Amino acid sequence: MGALANYAVYINGEKICKLSNERYIEYQAKPGTLNIMAKNGGVEVFKKETGLELTVEAGHKYYVRGDIKTSITRARMELSEVTENTAKRDMAKLTPDNCQQTTSK
Repeated sequence: MGALANYAVYINGEKICKLSNERYIEYQAKPGTLNIMAKNGGVEVFKKETGLELTVEAGHKYYVRGDIKTSITRARMELSEVTENTAKRDMAKLTPDNCQQTTSK
């Protein structure tokens, strides 16, 4: 169930992408604190948003991975910061997302 769901990714409350399966996105952030959220669309019982707070500095790269976690009543994307080596290994299996429907404004 969760593998078929697309997740909208928000940074500091702004929708930046509707992330497709087997894809990744790159995001240029200004230094400061980022509140990253992944929200699943559609109808779901006990829908839950997941998030990660990340403090970023100029000139550095940060990598966040989303893992789908499922239960009987829901699927959610669990976000976690990972190392560059882990990210590059994982991203080798993925393709960049063109982020269709990035915003609804």
